[in-house]
Amino acid sequence: MSDRTEEVENMSLPELEVEIKRQEALKLLKLNFLIETYHSKLFCLTISWIVLILIIIICAGFKCLDYDNSVLIALITTTTVNVFVFFVLVVRYIFQQPIKNNEIEGKKL
Repeated sequence: MSDRTEEVENMSLPELEVEIKRQEALKLLKLNFLIETYHSKLFCLTISWIVLILIIIICAGFKCLDYDNSVLIALITTTTVNVFVFFVLVVRYIFQQPIKNNEIEGKKL
């Protein structure tokens, strides 16, 4: 067993409650750090995507990009889907819902 496991096993109930509260506070601090770190990055990614799509549309309108309409549609669609899926994955990771003890049984984690 690790030293930490032995230390936790030897704690009294009030000490365990304090340790649980401390761990929850650390988890919230880490979550807050993730939110502060990634919200500006997600905003920059979204703005970059909008600018890229506008540049593609403007270049196609002025015939700087001489692609068929189906190629432009595929380019814009795949770019949009990739950015959207990445955005959703990051937001779901950052804003995970806490799992309650009675919901663990029968569900995949």
